[in-house]
Amino acid sequence: MEMMKMFGFEQESVYRALAVLALIYFGVMFAVGCDLVSGIKKAKKRGEMRRSNLLRMTVKKLSEYWNVLLAGLAPDIICYAVGWYDLPFATAIVALFIVGIEIKSIYEKAENKKKYKEVAEVAGKVVVNRDNIEEVSKALNEYFNNKDDEKGK
Repeated sequence: MEMMKMFGFEQESVYRALAVLALIYFGVMFAVGCDLVSGIKKAKKRGEMRRSNLLRMTVKKLSEYWNVLLAGLAPDIICYAVGWYDLPFATAIVALFIVGIEIKSIYEKAENKKKYKEVAEVAGKVVVNRDNIEEVSKALNEYFNNKDDEKGK
């Protein structure tokens, strides 16, 4: 308390800024949680297993977002210290971008994600068998034949 008074900060102002920061961080965590639930539902709908490594990706995403939010907090701390403004505007802007990314992820079609995975698998087969033209041809034929079968349904 004495330190805040020594630097000229009002106690109410500090608590308000900290409360807003807590809400911002909670909002980002909530958006990531919504994306996780959405991803689990999409995987269930496609009949895919929900694996722990995918859940670890969510934890990794949260830690990356945490770092970005902390980078956004730096200008807010400086501006608060020099008295330009009392609320964490830069952190809020960064958080809005992160929440926007999560909302986009929630509304991405699960079918598109499946297509990307299939193409990546075929590309992997092509790279692995690059010296064996027959295997490359076989992998590509299987992929395109499966695509034709899906269109005919």
